[in-house]
Amino acid sequence: MRGIAPVGYAVFALVLGAAVGLVLRRTVPAMAVTLALFTLVQVAVPLWVRPPHLVPPVQQTVTIPDHLHSIQLVGPGTEVRLTTTSAGHRGDWVLANETIDPAGRTATALPSWFADCIPPPRAGVAGKASIRDCLARLDDLGYRQHVVYQPAGRFWTLRWAETALFLGMSGLLAWFCFWWVRRRLT
Repeated sequence: MRGIAPVGYAVFALVLGAAVGLVLRRTVPAMAVTLALFTLVQVAVPLWVRPPHLVPPVQQTVTIPDHLHSIQLVGPGTEVRLTTTSAGHRGDWVLANETIDPAGRTATALPSWFADCIPPPRAGVAGKASIRDCLARLDDLGYRQHVVYQPAGRFWTLRWAETALFLGMSGLLAWFCFWWVRRRLT
């Protein structure tokens, strides 16, 4: 909701409302349908259009020991999630950060020995050496971290691309409005 994109959203919402109003010819139902459609588009574009299609993201597969950011134990200590940093910079928009197994598939679980290898919280400096050993063993087995992100430097490129998308959809809706009016007048 920053940059120039909200201008595209506003233009699209206005033209969408005009198009729905022309078709339905009832004010209150047209407002309700416009709100529902605009909400649907505002949910669909970030989920299915923006990340993979507007500007393709950067994908990296990195070694875990060199890029580890955090380790999270989930549940009763049986499931472990790793988070790594990408080779990018602070402010990058991370879309996916998942551990992959030696076959290149998303790892649903790490080896059972890994949870036991992690020292308890606040174990102090003595625990850091064992964490490094655990991560080195994981690395030797072929586990990696797959990171998908948009670099922070693409912020304006993404904003302009999304604005162009919404203005393009607005143009198509405006054309539809003119076509609809001309069709009804003849």
